[in-house]
Amino acid sequence: MTEARDIRVVAAGFLFFVGIGGAGIRNALGWWGWGAAIAAATVITIVWLVRERPRPRLPYSLIAWLALSALSLIWSAYPLSTLMGVGAQWLAVLFAIPMAATLSRAQLSIALGAALRWILGLSFLFELIVSWFVRHPVAPLWLGIDWEDSLKMHQWSRNVLFVDGKIQGIVGNSTALATVAAVAVIVFAIQMVDQWNPRGKRTWDTGWLVIAVGVVLMTRSAGVLVALLAAAAVLLLVLALRAATTRRMRITIAAVAIAAAAAALIAVTFFSEQLLGLLGKDSTLTNRTEIWDIVIGVADDRPVLGWGWVSYWTPWTEPFTDLVTINGVVQTHAHNAWLDVWLQLGIVGLIVFAVFIIRTLIRAWFAAVDRRRLSRTIEAPYDATSVLPLLVITLLLVQTASESHLLVEGWWLVLATLAIKLKTDALRDPARL
Repeated sequence: MTEARDIRVVAAGFLFFVGIGGAGIRNALGWWGWGAAIAAATVITIVWLVRERPRPRLPYSLIAWLALSALSLIWSAYPLSTLMGVGAQWLAVLFAIPMAATLSRAQLSIALGAALRWILGLSFLFELIVSWFVRHPVAPLWLGIDWEDSLKMHQWSRNVLFVDGKIQGIVGNSTALATVAAVAVIVFAIQMVDQWNPRGKRTWDTGWLVIAVGVVLMTRSAGVLVALLAAAAVLLLVLALRAATTRRMRITIAAVAIAAAAAALIAVTFFSEQLLGLLGKDSTLTNRTEIWDIVIGVADDRPVLGWGWVSYWTPWTEPFTDLVTINGVVQTHAHNAWLDVWLQLGIVGLIVFAVFIIRTLIRAWFAAVDRRRLSRTIEAPYDATSVLPLLVITLLLVQTASESHLLVEGWWLVLATLAIKLKTDALRDPARL
């Protein structure tokens, strides 16, 4: 329990909450309130860095990605927007450094879990208040109190808790809330089975796990459900490899996994319409194919280096001014992280980002399937938290096919934290990459 009471864990929980719940802070407190939260997070991070002077090991591929996004200021079609996007991206990495360099995996799990509980808990409370007392849709504070004058895309709550249950929570988007809940399922499940978790605390974690699963089901996000299934498949593979006692058993398990992946690829290729029907989606993937066609056309005008980094699109600058409008809603990202990377940083950006993701996945894989060495001849037992980076990254990576959340704000903070943590731990343990 001392780890849970560590002031650094509390600070990390706040940083995760500001990152992942940023939209909720903006909706509730306005842009000035969100700015104050970012300022507080920055001060906490700087004090943390000054006091502890950590020695993190940033992956070279992450450094290359940060450098490329900053260099895009040179050729950006919207330098001011690029400067803002780069600043936000680098600030998130700054937040990640002390967390990754000074906290254990268990402490990171506790901090992330605390942030997710606050977001889910406040989301339920908010939607309950709207449905019981307000009884009409609610707009974010920064749009003012006149709902009739606000845009459909800016609905904070649609007042549907007792109608169809597809709530948006404090983050104001059902898919974003579903992603929070899906990551929470992974974190809470790992905490529930962690051998160091007190028995009484496990009951608490079980309750929150039920809540997280409930939110995933209520939000009915097909992309999130597919991502959770992918994470579950990866978990089964890891557990099977951990249980294997011989090299032959591992080869057999690997062969079965490859065959299953091939079967899934064939199913997606030849039976996509039937699978989409099972998920309640049409062939346009809720208009995503239209968005992708437009983005591909614009990206093809600057295919090598892109238009310049921006993260979320800024609709007040070209080429994003009314670039994509679906059912009256102005889109602010490509709904595909890889297309967004190509649009903003071109083929070069795709290569750099792919290398970063692959290297991070490799480190996460070996952290999950290999035991940590205590000495040259002694290995530590497996622990539950060692699979957390792999499962979270898998879930977020699968989601990149339909969302761009991995590139911005909270999930970029989570990815950067895990990448730096994995690299730092790997260098401390020569048996790892």
